[in-house]
Amino acid sequence: MNTPLARSFRTALCAAALTGALHSFAQITFTNSPAWNGADYIFPFGEPDVATFGQVFTADASNTLMNGFTFHLRSESGGSVDFRGFVAAWDGTKLTNPVLFESNQQSLPANTNVFQSFSFDTAGLPLAPGAQYVAFISASLDFDTVAGTADAGITATQDTYPGGKMVIAANGSNFSALSTDPWIELDGMDLAFSMDFAPEGGGAVPESSSFGLLAAK
Repeated sequence: MNTPLARSFRTALCAAALTGALHSFAQITFTNSPAWNGADYIFPFGEPDVATFGQVFTADASNTLMNGFTFHLRSESGGSVDFRGFVAAWDGTKLTNPVLFESNQQSLPANTNVFQSFSFDTAGLPLAPGAQYVAFISASLDFDTVAGTADAGITATQDTYPGGKMVIAANGSNFSALSTDPWIELDGMDLAFSMDFAPEGGGAVPESSSFGLLAAK
């Protein structure tokens, strides 16, 4: 049937379906970068000692697919810093196996004197609503006997993210220690970060709407 009423009904159905699809595939970005002044940092990250820097975060109640995260690094001393990005569940003092995400090797060249952003595509990693996780970078699996360290961007003067904190581990090349030994918690300090999330069914759409967790200082 192709009456005006039938055509109106089909139009309404299409509009409703499109609205639902857009809602399902909306991506949201949690970031404290507006509060980061682009200059504050902590060091040394890399080889040979403090090989792991991370940010504990709490999974959103509705946006439970993690699409990616970004941290910011620049050279501190020595050679290049080779590392990978990871995500794992957090038990309050250390990560819980199994590691849920591991990236390919990334490299910060020596003498990189301005902050570089490193982004990791986690491809819609499913998380449990309200659970705590740690997104982290670690050089432990990529030591090459050439010392090299980096600065990491932080929000040093304010606690910009109430759902977690910055954590570090002086685990050297011993990656397994990250699940057996307590990490060092830096209360009141957060890495400068962005994290992308989407609701179930919405992990693959490139467009995103983003907002800062807290207002810029």
